[in-house]
Amino acid sequence: MCDINEEYRKKLKPHPRSKKVIEEMKKVMTKNDFFSVKYSEGSRNKDVLFILSCPGRIEFLRDKPCSGQTGKNLEEFIKILSEDFPAIFSDSDRYSYNIINSSEVVHFKMLGNDTEPNEKEIEKQIAVDKQNTSKMQLILNSKYIFCFGEKAKIYFENINTEFNKIYVECCHLGNQSLNTNNCLNSYIKNILGENCNQHNIKIKRRIKYLYELKKAQIEKMVKTVNSSSQEQKN
Repeated sequence: MCDINEEYRKKLKPHPRSKKVIEEMKKVMTKNDFFSVKYSEGSRNKDVLFILSCPGRIEFLRDKPCSGQTGKNLEEFIKILSEDFPAIFSDSDRYSYNIINSSEVVHFKMLGNDTEPNEKEIEKQIAVDKQNTSKMQLILNSKYIFCFGEKAKIYFENINTEFNKIYVECCHLGNQSLNTNNCLNSYIKNILGENCNQHNIKIKRRIKYLYELKKAQIEKMVKTVNSSSQEQKN
């Protein structure tokens, strides 16, 4: 029997514009959380964990988390991290690191559902994940943890009671969030002045400002983790 995710991926390629296929997906979606994309275990670095919101259209088509523009933005963020922490972030490929979502259920506008999961969906994902030994070990073994967006924060704060790990919270790495995040925009205004034209600041530059905004927290996390590791060795 054909896997239902794979069946619809074939129908949707190269992109889901067919109203008929979308309507079929909607009918299935109302009954089950069939359309999902699983987490990605780091291919080279298992010390770093990036938590995002949920898979979207591109992630569904490629059957891989963080595949679209958010993934490209994550790699920009990793490049900046590697400048100050080369021993930790030695690889620019996002899939070198652990990546999970607050919900594995696919969300995108054409499907008719919200673009982000609600809290009940996140609670359901947490309940499922707690039964997944491999995924829980992935979280447990991760040392440097980043939550991108409010949904990622909600997920990790609820599941972190099992681990008591520190983490760095950042805004969602989607272009819309990077352009509209109040905290980031306030920081940019403090740097460039009240009269700066926010609309002219490109995404790559905003990612750089996001890093600068969170740099002190990242340094604190790295220092804490390294101190803890040293204590364990002694």
